[in-house]
Amino acid sequence: MGETMLAYAIDQADNDWRWRVFDIDGQLVAGGLAPTQPQAQSAAIQVFAQPPAQRLRAVVGRA
Repeated sequence: MGETMLAYAIDQADNDWRWRVFDIDGQLVAGGLAPTQPQAQSAAIQVFAQPPAQRLRAVVGRA
């Protein structure tokens, strides 16, 4: 079994930063909002460290 290829995107959304992680087919794997750009980047990168079976297939809201 090969590794899953992922990509992430971060953009400003009103007063927050939106982060999204996509698989090679362009399907949303995980996403959410963070108050700062570094926090959004950190949240997106954390998804890369998760085993494929544990990756979310839903959008995560800001705490």
